[in-house]
Amino acid sequence: EIPALFDTGSPITVLNARAAEAAGLETCIPLDELDPTLKKQSASSGSSWNPFDKLAKNVKSASKIAEATARGDILAIAGSDGRPVRLVKSLSPMEVRLVTSSAQEENASDATGSSSVILGEKNVYIGDLPGLAALGGLGGDSAPPAAVLGMDLLRCATRIVFRAQQNEIYI
Repeated sequence: EIPALFDTGSPITVLNARAAEAAGLETCIPLDELDPTLKKQSASSGSSWNPFDKLAKNVKSASKIAEATARGDILAIAGSDGRPVRLVKSLSPMEVRLVTSSAQEENASDATGSSSVILGEKNVYIGDLPGLAALGGLGGDSAPPAAVLGMDLLRCATRIVFRAQQNEIYI
């Protein structure tokens, strides 16, 4: 189970890195290729001191990232501090189930006895969004798994009723 923020303003569903790992998702481009701190660590461990070798690797990596961005495999959005946040598309679609509090749905109880509703199967994006702070999953290694449930999956439901004062969502 991964806690999710119900976000009708988000066109896409986003999982943080820990949630993607827990769900067994792989990305189109490894996340460490997008994180400069991880690249610096791996570059410093190499034995090459040739500056042209490092330049060639950086150009090749930038080219790969640009191609993935053109295909829509990488999205860049503005972060809360003004710097871009990169989101990477999952390699394969993910079936999303919502755990429910009652067993009145048609797709009710699974083998564990808890009820759930299958929302849909879509590719999701992986990255550390500032908005995930509401779920305690802002980022970093200690952040718990968290997700933003966007309209790409929410529109798969035939009907959604949101009762804000009662803190309830009916799907």
